[in-house]
Amino acid sequence: GKTLLAQFVLEKSRHQGAIYKWAPLSRPDLSGINDGVVILQDLSTWDLAEQAVLNDFMDLCRLEKRRVRFIGQTSQDLREATQQGSFRKDLFFRLSVINLQIPALQNRPEDILVLAEFFVQVHSHIKNEGLKALSEEAKALLLQSAWAGNVTELENVIERAVHLSQGHVIAAAAIQFLDASSIAHHVAGVTTLSEMEKKLILQTLQITKQNKTKTAQ
Repeated sequence: GKTLLAQFVLEKSRHQGAIYKWAPLSRPDLSGINDGVVILQDLSTWDLAEQAVLNDFMDLCRLEKRRVRFIGQTSQDLREATQQGSFRKDLFFRLSVINLQIPALQNRPEDILVLAEFFVQVHSHIKNEGLKALSEEAKALLLQSAWAGNVTELENVIERAVHLSQGHVIAAAAIQFLDASSIAHHVAGVTTLSEMEKKLILQTLQITKQNKTKTAQ
C-alpha cells in the first residue's frame, strides 16, 4: 500500500535524516527539524485549518533553508478535492512535484495471493500460533473479490480468517467479507486502541525482520 511505497522511496533515497509522520489530529513536534522527511498521511482527510498549518510550515522551511522533504499520501483524488474547495489549490500544486500512483488491487490480481499469504504469516505470528495456510477454495474465493478497500480490506479479511480458522488450514468458510452497508460510520482521523496496537506490532515486526523475541521486547 501507500505506506510501503513511501518506505521504499525513503530506503532508496540519497537524502537521509529523521522521519516524521504527520496525520490528521496528530502533528509531530517539528520545531527543531533541520534535516529529514515528513510523511503526510491521509491528506484527503485533512481539514482546511490543518492544511494552512502545513502550508505555513513549508513556507518557513523554504525561508530558513531547511533540508526537509515531504511525502504526501492519499487514497482520494486531490485534484478533484481542490475543485470542490475541500483542499487548498496552492498546497496541492506545491506537493505535486512527483506523483506515484499505486494501481487498485483489482487491477493487479497477481498480487492478491502474494499479499494474502504474507498477511497470513504476519497474523499467525501475532496470534502466536503455528503458521497457517490458505486452502485452494479460500484462494479461489479471494481471487473473486473486487477489493474495493484495496490492501487494507484484504489484510482485514485475512486477519479475521486467521482468528476464525481452526487448525493450520484456512478454509473458505473463514473468508468473510463485510457488506459495505453494514460498515459503521468511520470518523476520519480517529483510531481505536486495538488498531494502534496492531499497527505498532506490524511495524515492529517489519523493523526486526519478523523476529518475535525482539518484537515482544
